Amino acid sequence: MKAKVKSVDLGTDIGVFEYVPECQDCFCLWMTFTVGRMDSDGGDCFRLRVCTPEWLKNNIGHISWGRHMLVVNNGYRSHEIIEYVGELVSSLDEKDWLALAGKLAHVMEWEFEDYA
Repeated sequence: MKAKVKSVDLGTDIGVFEYVPECQDCFCLWMTFTVGRMDSDGGDCFRLRVCTPEWLKNNIGHISWGRHMLVVNNGYRSHEIIEYVGELVSSLDEKDWLALAGKLAHVMEWEFEDYA
């Protein structure tokens, strides 16, 4: 079973492609990717915190966890970020949705990740 990115948003009124950080070298934001099966509509939400090294340096203490994070060195380039995530999603091929979503949940925050 294969999947693809169906949509991406920032959880705000500003679109992914319209957003411009105040500083290209120092920002951090959450992006929500709707990912679903290739052969169906809709999907599940996966969040990813996108940060620059400079933001991490300025805002994180001496030691910090880094789960569900993508570090970008070249500023906010939405097309590149979406393409990068899309390549990961399309590279997976699992027997069912739970197996595929479970693999994505290793790097992205899955909306159903902690359900029993």
